[in-house]
Amino acid sequence: MENEVFIMKFKSLWKKAVLTATATMMIGSAAFAATPAETYAEAAQNTITQTAGEYTLHVDMSMPFIGSMNVNGVIDAQALPTIQGKGTLHMTMAGKTMEPSTVYIEQNGKTVTSYYSTTKDGQTTWKKRSQELKSETAAKDYLNEQHNVMDGVKSVSALGNDQYQVVFDSSRIYSKDTIDTIKIKYGANEKAVDLTEKVLKALQQSDDIRTTVTIDPTTKKITNIALPMTPQLRQIALTVLDNANTSEANQAVIRQFINNSDISISIGIKDLPEGVDFTIPQDVKNQAVAINQ
Repeated sequence: MENEVFIMKFKSLWKKAVLTATATMMIGSAAFAATPAETYAEAAQNTITQTAGEYTLHVDMSMPFIGSMNVNGVIDAQALPTIQGKGTLHMTMAGKTMEPSTVYIEQNGKTVTSYYSTTKDGQTTWKKRSQELKSETAAKDYLNEQHNVMDGVKSVSALGNDQYQVVFDSSRIYSKDTIDTIKIKYGANEKAVDLTEKVLKALQQSDDIRTTVTIDPTTKKITNIALPMTPQLRQIALTVLDNANTSEANQAVIRQFINNSDISISIGIKDLPEGVDFTIPQDVKNQAVAINQ
């Protein structure tokens, strides 16, 4: 029973680390993000201002004792006229397939609420998190802004087959202006802002971030981002761990797991399919229990 609780805590920590990494990369994409450099800059600008899309997430992790862990998911999302999203995440651990988790996202006024399912022993429960935006038009305001997509890019080189290696300077990943923008314009939760700031500062100490970006020469948009992020994810996971509500004994063991784990992330981007229905079932809303963390 004690081992099961530990594994659940460790899985939860990695899940937070991956989600934080993904959110950090999305927040930082405007700061990271033009020759190969010109091709990349144009595609990055087109992708950042894309108002809707289908995003395919693939995460590979290798952990001591536990073995391999894979997360695959597809999320359909739109930013306008309001933020909406839906998708499913599938996880396998050491060859065992877990129950899939369904995710819904909706904006109502200034409030963005995420719903997600968890299944244990055949019983599915729903939880929700809400976040207040600074204004109802926060997403539109962001899309209309000018984005310096090359600020923070160290180099761009062509690899062939429409792929480019983009190297980001980790020392420039953190900017107080970025944090102030999140706080002032988008009204992010203070705890989330605080953790994001700590993660960005931690990433400054990691190696340069090397990504492989695939660009569609016709649409001039990014279609895939591959992130072999072992050093960066370790920094993120350790930062999340330092802020986690768990015992010192558990922290010590989990820290060893983190330092001996490898991870990579791949994000595919396509146009949003026609006819996607973002309506959240009423029974999901009725069952969902609000959580603060």
